[in-house]
Amino acid sequence: MDGNRIDSYRLFKFSTETDFERMLLSTDMLKEYIVLDAKKTLNAFKNYKRYADLLLIEKDYKFWAIAEVEISSHSMPSHIFPQLLEFHVLIESNLDLIRSNFLKIVEPLKNKRAIELINYNKPMLSLIIDELPNKYSNMDSILRQFCSIHYIKRYRDDNERYIYAIDEILNVNLKIKRTPCYISTHGYISIDYPNVVNMHLKSFKSIEYDHEEIQIHKQHINVEGSLNLIYYLEESIRAGRYFLYNENDRLILKKT
Repeated sequence: MDGNRIDSYRLFKFSTETDFERMLLSTDMLKEYIVLDAKKTLNAFKNYKRYADLLLIEKDYKFWAIAEVEISSHSMPSHIFPQLLEFHVLIESNLDLIRSNFLKIVEPLKNKRAIELINYNKPMLSLIIDELPNKYSNMDSILRQFCSIHYIKRYRDDNERYIYAIDEILNVNLKIKRTPCYISTHGYISIDYPNVVNMHLKSFKSIEYDHEEIQIHKQHINVEGSLNLIYYLEESIRAGRYFLYNENDRLILKKT
């Protein structure tokens, strides 16, 4: 057996992104996700729109992701990698617009947990691809710093029956179950992915920092029409970026 053959099955590559994307939408290939068409813009420029391909909602509502579908025949340095970096920047700079646009996809489903997930968690970024181009096959460790990778290979036998080989490499935050967060000078902590550390499953009353327990209080605030979830800290911590971990059902704050 090798990477291009599984017994009587031979590798049968996707001819286009559209072919690949259509298969993902019409099957339950990504069993751990709700997979939705996501032709929604990620920016607000009148003459230049950047669109995602798919919306992935993890079925335990830990996270949601904007997914880019690619095929290995495309250039990594001139197409795939620049596009992923652009999406990453747009997520950071256009969060309210992106959240609003993707809520329009989810709200008709009347799935309260999915709506809350999108309202209170930033989107992750995912790359769905058959394989990385050979020259860049060792880029996993770089890509997973800011996106997850779903490898899906298609195989066909002489009777035109298909099987698929699927591998998922989670981004580093999901892999070690942590979320970036930011503490303001006013004593508030905003958390990028609260569901990753199970804050949607339990009402935590405190976090631990430097071996000290600090009480927190949940607050919903409306910023320019966008609902945001923040927490007020009863004790002062230096403003800046941190990571929040769930360790044995305790929230542990650590400096980046």
